[in-house]
Amino acid sequence: MRYVHLLVGLVFFVLSASLAHAEEITEYSTDLYLEQNGTLQVTETLHYDFGTLPRHGVTRTIPTALPDTASSWFKERYIDVSRVVVTRDGIAAPFTRTHSRTTDQLKIGDASVTISGLHTYKISYTVTGALVRFTDGTAGLYWNAVGVDWQVPIQKSTVTLRSVTGGLKNQMICYSGTFGQSVPCMLVPSSLGLQFSSPIAGLGALTIQQRVDTSVITVTELERVTLFVLYGGSALLLLLIVSSAWYVFKFKHFSHAPVIAEYEPYNDVLPMHAGFLIDGRLDARDITAAVMYLAAQGFIKIERLEKTLLGFDTSDYRLTLVKEYPEASFLDRVSNLLFVGRSTGATITISELKRDRENAGKRYATSINLKKDLHDSLVQQGYFEQPFGPTLVFLSRRVMLPLSLLLFASFHFLPLATSLVPMEYLWVGMIGTLLLWPLLHLFSERRSALGYEAKRKCEGFKLFLSVTGKDRFAFVSDPRNNPDLFVEYLPYAVAFGVEKQWASVFADVVIPQPNWYADNGGATFNALAFTSSLDVFSTDFSRSLRSASTPVHSSSGSSSSFGGGFSGGGGGGGGGGSW
Repeated sequence: MRYVHLLVGLVFFVLSASLAHAEEITEYSTDLYLEQNGTLQVTETLHYDFGTLPRHGVTRTIPTALPDTASSWFKERYIDVSRVVVTRDGIAAPFTRTHSRTTDQLKIGDASVTISGLHTYKISYTVTGALVRFTDGTAGLYWNAVGVDWQVPIQKSTVTLRSVTGGLKNQMICYSGTFGQSVPCMLVPSSLGLQFSSPIAGLGALTIQQRVDTSVITVTELERVTLFVLYGGSALLLLLIVSSAWYVFKFKHFSHAPVIAEYEPYNDVLPMHAGFLIDGRLDARDITAAVMYLAAQGFIKIERLEKTLLGFDTSDYRLTLVKEYPEASFLDRVSNLLFVGRSTGATITISELKRDRENAGKRYATSINLKKDLHDSLVQQGYFEQPFGPTLVFLSRRVMLPLSLLLFASFHFLPLATSLVPMEYLWVGMIGTLLLWPLLHLFSERRSALGYEAKRKCEGFKLFLSVTGKDRFAFVSDPRNNPDLFVEYLPYAVAFGVEKQWASVFADVVIPQPNWYADNGGATFNALAFTSSLDVFSTDFSRSLRSASTPVHSSSGSSSSFGGGFSGGGGGGGGGGSW
């Protein structure tokens, strides 16, 4: 029983101490006087009880953004706060003022002095631009006289509104309660002017709407360009600068030399290299060209399997790994892409390749490095430059983007991260890496003079392969006089996407069947039929490697309407507390 009494006493002591130390505003009085020139003189009287805990003083936050429709979509309304005077218990009190775009922050008190108990603070200031336009075309004051952001309870609140003679019309509304409520205020008769008070103790916030006579009161509206326009304009300017710098950097060696027909591959460039040199992309055509090149070099054999369905030709193709490529390179990866984990003698058909979901993940992992291998080999041959070196290229491609995404995830989804690292550091890190990553990526490489020459030569060779009909006789030599050229140049035509045009040139020409190709149907080797099947293979193969991925914020303005307000709405407001 003795422990029960002790526990009850301890609880009573804690509750008594917390009640004794509780802070509150016993009375909050706001006096508003509307001048003829439209400025609003505000005097706030706070009877602030600090309790028994020592404090230095109070803080007061005054919002300077005004929720009213501006004259243009790219502008916003705001108020200007000036001539701030603060007293405590009738004596001038020291304070510091911090101004931002959206608030004026007052920190009242002396850091070397502590106080407690009940004190009276009077804060006076002048507001310019407080009047708003209502939706019915009239003007008036929509003012949050007692804000909802105070950190301590307000037991009683009153607002007195005065103006020059004839300035105020008889149409007025007052709202009280918590934010968003519309509890009517009490109109208290006063010789000083219109006086409103909260009808219920503890509902401290008060917002008033009052129409004014614009023939007596001048309506002054302050507007400024929105941050969205400022930041958007700065972003567009930065984008223009970066784009210009990128263009100058990327096309430093570019020349406007004309493309002329070339009758043979440029400088022994391989088919898959030629396709990449033209468009800078690695696609299914380049991989198909690499498969054909491997076949022509004796590493793969292609066999046509004759099939028909309802009289239609549905032939399939079987690929056989004759021997493995001797060195790790792009061509070795292409071989692994087809024959995943298999050795010499392994076979796979195009239809099996489409259905082979078991190895889809491995094929995708292999395909990721294909472009890097192809690009690195072209860099080594001098067709591309890396002025910043391979280290920065690696950072831009493999480190910066994952790092920025990690920081983003840490900031938004891992509260522990914000407790370990200051929030502003996470913001700076995330924004910095997001900006640095594309810059490093855009400026990490460019074509060399040799690269642009190779591009023009490959485009000229593509022109030679794509011209059909009578126009071909304009060339120095007609390729139909040398049927072996069809098989030799077919991988290039596939890489360029002109294999059908190239095959049509040999439509009526008997072509010797290559030793890397077999037809179990016994049909004569036909250029058009073979290239058509290869086109199907290229399409099916590309579908098996496809993947996709996906990625804010919207804001809306508001305009005030007379009679459609609520407690906490309008200009003014804010709050504060102690420090």
